Amino acid sequence: MEICSRLKRQYGEKTLSNVSVYKWSSVFKKGRETVENEPLECWPRTSLTGENSDRVHALIRENRRITVCELSGILNINDGSVKTNIKQHLQYSKVCTRWILRLLMDEHKSTWLQVVQLLLRYEQEGDFFLILS
Repeated sequence: MEICSRLKRQYGEKTLSNVSVYKWSSVFKKGRETVENEPLECWPRTSLTGENSDRVHALIRENRRITVCELSGILNINDGSVKTNIKQHLQYSKVCTRWILRLLMDEHKSTWLQVVQLLLRYEQEGDFFLILS
């Protein structure tokens, strides 16, 4: 009761309810030292296995226009797990309705640089560029 009255004097009427103060008080009396939430026990992730990741990767390589819903239906995994698998584990991102690798290798970067340079040159020189090349 003393803690409740001290809290109300210090912070006004908009503090924790008496029941909440009693619960927190008993928890700290039992030895708790922090107000941070304790980690919760959760179910193990069964849909984010290496086998499912390999299957998702194979299906995307087979058809780059496949949707998350289609993958979810084929693999019997929920949409959220499929998205997590695609974006975080396989590191794909959706560009123009195709799945592509987000991380480019050095040879990919150099190829893209050459293509961009050609496009810039074409933009500057127009059709004349095509005749000379």
